[in-house]
Amino acid sequence: MTSSDGSAYLTCAEFVQIAIVFEQESAEFFRRLQGVTSGSARQLAALLEKQEVAHENALRKLDVAGIRDMIQFAPEKPVTIPGLPDGDLPLSDLIELGIERERAAKNTYQNAARFASGAFKNLLEGLVRFEEEHEQKLISMRGM
Repeated sequence: MTSSDGSAYLTCAEFVQIAIVFEQESAEFFRRLQGVTSGSARQLAALLEKQEVAHENALRKLDVAGIRDMIQFAPEKPVTIPGLPDGDLPLSDLIELGIERERAAKNTYQNAARFASGAFKNLLEGLVRFEEEHEQKLISMRGM
């Protein structure tokens, strides 16, 4: 990931745009997952889709235009999104998959915050809390 000038740095706005795309992809993942699940698992996938859309909308509302801080992104810490499983997915597996996705996002934001400062660092730390809350909601669903 590099900024538009070809350097190894990202602006706050560029990083937020990457986060928006991740949230869009996550929402699409859970939307598609609804087509291969049933019952409680389908309901959870629908809930997760709505929450990812809410994450995207919250990121879009952030006023990052005035934040001039930059980040040097660690290339060994990419966000990976697990692929759509084949067949029906049990609810317990869906919960674990959701936890894995939220942890990936949280870890990405935490790693990025290590390389940022000022208002950009504060923003990233806020995103970490955002993902932690989502992760905790999913953890509370274990054993359903």
